[in-house]
Amino acid sequence: MTKLRTSTIGMVALALGVSACTPEVSQWSESQSPKEIEVTMVRESVNVAVSADGSGVMPADAERLSQVVAASEAPELLHVTLFPVSGLGTKGMSAVTTVLRRNGVLASNISRTTAPGEGTGDVQVVMDRYVAIAPNCPDWTRANINDNSNAGSSNFGCATANNLMLMVADPRDLVVGRDIGPARGDTAAGSVKRYRNNELKGTDAAGRFDRSSLSDVAQ
Repeated sequence: MTKLRTSTIGMVALALGVSACTPEVSQWSESQSPKEIEVTMVRESVNVAVSADGSGVMPADAERLSQVVAASEAPELLHVTLFPVSGLGTKGMSAVTTVLRRNGVLASNISRTTAPGEGTGDVQVVMDRYVAIAPNCPDWTRANINDNSNAGSSNFGCATANNLMLMVADPRDLVVGRDIGPARGDTAAGSVKRYRNNELKGTDAAGRFDRSSLSDVAQ
């Protein structure tokens, strides 16, 4: 019995010694399962013809364009660029824009360019839609036994990535974001004036925090 117990203790000690000396490169690392949201772009291109005076889209082409927009299931997330194909292309872009907006495409997501388009017809309509793909979660790839790297759980970050993917209004925002809108000049000028005159909201004459003026700050 004594010999068996001694042998068992020796094997356990050897196993612990080997695990403690395991090279770090052989252990789990965060690079094996990054918690990143993948964003892919799906592109559709439709060429349409306009009337002789460029004031309207030909009925058959308008219907075809409407069907493509509807098939996206989220027209408000489409980012559209209009390219002129013929001499009527530039003039006919307004009519194409009308069709797009009537089908739910946001005016702010429609842009025009003078670069020549491809294909037939008068206007090439290029529609981009962005799709967010969640990381592979839950992730339990890191073994909780015999890992001396002191790394966090392999599932750490899954909730954050998934919640962000579900909350974002337009997956394109995760790639390039949006342009900042114009600021109100009178508000900006007023702030500079108060700063120069030592009249900052929320402070007293000495520049110290004034709790009684919190109602003024909120206005």
